[in-house]
Amino acid sequence: SASAAAEPRAASLFDILKGPHRRRVLQLGVIWFLSYLGTNNAVTFWKEFALAERGLDHAQVSQVVTVAALVSMPLVFFAGKMLDVIGRKRGAAVIFTAAVLGVLGAYSLSGVGPLMLCMTLGIFGINAVLTVLNAFMTELFPTAVRGSAVAWSNNLIGRLGYVFSPLAIGAVVDQYGWGVPLRLSTVFPVMALVLIFWWLPETKALELEESSQAAAG
Repeated sequence: SASAAAEPRAASLFDILKGPHRRRVLQLGVIWFLSYLGTNNAVTFWKEFALAERGLDHAQVSQVVTVAALVSMPLVFFAGKMLDVIGRKRGAAVIFTAAVLGVLGAYSLSGVGPLMLCMTLGIFGINAVLTVLNAFMTELFPTAVRGSAVAWSNNLIGRLGYVFSPLAIGAVVDQYGWGVPLRLSTVFPVMALVLIFWWLPETKALELEESSQAAAG
């Protein structure tokens, strides 16, 4: 019927890949992918590392993780405010650096005190990385396409790193232990940070309409 023909076609998940936002979607997909490669496993496998390679007992491991999580929690809440004050890119530099240094220290140092400090830094950085990337996702895409952008960048491309990185570490742990592959994995967030500065515009203090126009630029 004429009325049916006049109805707009339902938006397809693939529409965003055919328009001006495709490049930004793929760029953020790569950044999400690299970020997950270096952050997804750090807390998950630290217990195994601490027990097997640092000689901590279960009570000490529990103490480190609990204190680190509690202390880092208010810092994570503060991350969004920090991004507003110093900018998205500078904030990303602080947060990604904290994640990298925290993970490196947590898988390199010994003793409950130093490990607790590094785990606190690492847990803060790992969680605040999500704050950074979600800010970019919100500000670089218009409302009409933001859902599709998140689906492709984070939920599909990025999650490949989230899903397969534990399998990769599991495949080499018998040969190299936990420390070596987890320390090496910190190179990926460093790469993600470089790409943030190279590819993405600064969106601090821009209205959503202004910043989202940069996604196609």
